[in-house]
Amino acid sequence: MIRCLIPGWSRMLSVAVLALLAWAWLPSAVRAEVLVFRNDTNMALVVQGSCLINGKVKRDQPMVVQPGGVVRVVLPGNKQLTIFDARPPNTPLFQDTVPASLVDQVYSIKLDRTQKVVVERVTSP
Repeated sequence: MIRCLIPGWSRMLSVAVLALLAWAWLPSAVRAEVLVFRNDTNMALVVQGSCLINGKVKRDQPMVVQPGGVVRVVLPGNKQLTIFDARPPNTPLFQDTVPASLVDQVYSIKLDRTQKVVVERVTSP
């Protein structure tokens, strides 16, 4: 009975369903994963990420993270991570590349026995 009232309803329904699926899929396709860094040291640190976009280095804003605090780095692709001492002269304490991933990742910033900063991936937040 409804078919008679709306000509071409099945085609409109198919287009609507495809549009809805495309709309739902698109954000996950272009979304950059979130890297969460938790400061498990007893000193304030500065975390800064950077990545390459169209052949140019894009630096994220440096973020101060207090002991026990967390910061989030959201950049696309492979990310260069640098951790500094928050006190002048802002000495780099750690630098490494985090490869791109499809899932969000959580890391713990710790001090090892020699008081050197290490970053370890945490499996459960």
